Amino acid sequence: GRIDIKRGKYDGDQSRIEDGCLCPTCHDLKTTKHDLYWLFRKKNESGVWSYDPDGGRRATMHNIFFFNQLMADIRTAIREGRFEEFAKDTLGALSR
Repeated sequence: GRIDIKRGKYDGDQSRIEDGCLCPTCHDLKTTKHDLYWLFRKKNESGVWSYDPDGGRRATMHNIFFFNQLMADIRTAIREGRFEEFAKDTLGALSR
C-alpha cells in the first residue's frame, strides 16, 4: 500500500517498508521505515533540515521493484484467466 514516509509517525518505526519484500532496499539494505524517514528529513551541518539523496534512491529502488512485481503478477493473472478476480482483490486493496 501507499506510505507517506515523511509523516512523523514513522520516526522510530523499526518495521520494514513492506514485509516480505525482496527488493534491494528492504532485503539487502534492510531499510526500516525509520531509516527512510530520517533520510528524507535530515539535518545538515548547519542544523537545517535537508534531504539526503540516498533516501530517494532507496525509495525509488523499492517502488520500481514493487511495480515490476505487480506487472508480473498482472501478466500471470491474465495468462491464467483470473485477471478480474486479481484486479478486485489486489488492485482494489492498493487503491485504499
